[in-house]
Amino acid sequence: MTEGGWLGAGGKFYASAEDAHESFARRFGWAKPKVSQHDLVEERRLRVFLCHAREDKIAVRELYNRLTERKVDPWLDEVKLLPGQKWRDEISKAIRATDAFVACLSEVAVSKVGYINREVKEALDVADQQPEGKIFNIPLRLQQCDVPERYRDIQWVDYFDPRGFYSLLASLTALAEWLRDHGSKVALPA
Repeated sequence: MTEGGWLGAGGKFYASAEDAHESFARRFGWAKPKVSQHDLVEERRLRVFLCHAREDKIAVRELYNRLTERKVDPWLDEVKLLPGQKWRDEISKAIRATDAFVACLSEVAVSKVGYINREVKEALDVADQQPEGKIFNIPLRLQQCDVPERYRDIQWVDYFDPRGFYSLLASLTALAEWLRDHGSKVALPA
């Protein structure tokens, strides 16, 4: 903000940040974030996809339980996949329908060849479609390890740090607030 208000498209000043943002949206043809009719009517929990290596399942189960206790709807394969479902299709649908993608990183996860890399790639593609300023990809280190190059420009959180879980919750709360500001009836993580 300046003395003249918020600077918008074409160098024009607006009375509010929202009006300035709208001016850019009109000028560049940005679509408004789409909110499903269901989200406008009924409050729901924040959907969070937990991407992980099979070898990290114990730590990820603990994370799943902690998030569930905080009014978050985490997606964990062993809980959400039903016998007989095509797991590749269901995982892809879940990544595309999630509010946030948490990449659980460990020495094993960052060096593993396999499906985990496909999930990360798909999440990065989905992230590219998100509006500016919306949190989507959250790298979460389960242990000391190098963060993959594709996540180097995104702030990560260390789950092994005593404050790590609360930092993750702060990000999820900020995301829920962003979604609420844009019309979704999403419960704030408690």
